[in-house]
Amino acid sequence: MKIDQTRLLISHDRLAECFRFYSEVLGLEVTHGSAGKSYASFKDGSGGTLAIFAEDDMGEAVGTTTLPRASAHRDRTAVVMKVENVDEFEPTTEPEDRPGWGIRTAHFRDPDGHLFEIIQYLD
Repeated sequence: MKIDQTRLLISHDRLAECFRFYSEVLGLEVTHGSAGKSYASFKDGSGGTLAIFAEDDMGEAVGTTTLPRASAHRDRTAVVMKVENVDEFEPTTEPEDRPGWGIRTAHFRDPDGHLFEIIQYLD
């Protein structure tokens, strides 16, 4: 298991603003996406990846879209872990192929409720 990225979950109406912040103000290198798209990723100088993703899209994957935005149970971040085989784990969501994302994925939470996504890249 390897950390693939730290993902910040952003409201749809702030995606373009956040994209510009991370790319222009902080100067992170864009590796995927563009302003206003529901997903973008950036590389920092140490080789780490920071991503922004529409919080409602992430909520659909983990079943939290009906929670109020200000709810303590609505996720604001996710740690994404790359694995060889998603099906070898016991996540809290059923593993699912997401061809549009290029991954097979499932989700779980640590004892304090932090969201983790495990991914396996599709060929």
